[in-house]
Amino acid sequence: MPIAPPPAYSVSPAHPASPAAPSPPRHDLTVLLIRHAEKPDREHPGVDAELRPDRKSLTARGWDRARKLPALFGPYGDALGGPELPLPTVVFAAGRHGPAGGARRLEQTVTPLAEQLGLTVRTDHGKTQERALARAATTAARSPVLICWQHGHIPALVRAFGAENAGPVPPPTRWPTERYDLVWVFTYEVRAGRWGFRQVGQGLLDGDRVPYG
Repeated sequence: MPIAPPPAYSVSPAHPASPAAPSPPRHDLTVLLIRHAEKPDREHPGVDAELRPDRKSLTARGWDRARKLPALFGPYGDALGGPELPLPTVVFAAGRHGPAGGARRLEQTVTPLAEQLGLTVRTDHGKTQERALARAATTAARSPVLICWQHGHIPALVRAFGAENAGPVPPPTRWPTERYDLVWVFTYEVRAGRWGFRQVGQGLLDGDRVPYG
């Protein structure tokens, strides 16, 4: 009587495979990353657009920053003596619905700018969905792309774009906890085949500092 072969067992690898490296953009792309504006603390409560208390909304200073954010882009920044950044053609913010949803303040931060530009803020993705967001932004038909994100997840978003080694000076490995006044600018050039990076200070409000201050 033939002897049956022993049952086959699947063996899990000691170390799971690393996720595939992000695909580079197929066209030149500029990505502007910002953190949401100021959030509530013990001394500065959050308020919604109707000035009702809301811990998931911006503070009064945060609303002031949001209203002044358009001054950073296009001809406005140059006219005010500040940094001139390219006008976004697509605006993303972390969504506040679903298991990966965040606070209202992310969308609130970029709404005045989007309204001025006649754009709709895209909130299709929430924090922890950085890879899906990077794919959506990379395949966007238009550039530049502005993304407002939760600061603790911005480094993951940078990695999702494959831009963690952008130059000439690589981006920081974390977004400074106390900073609401920065813009991380990433540019991808198909001809060069690599990402470039620079950090810009907003300079919109009293107390805003230089990028590396």
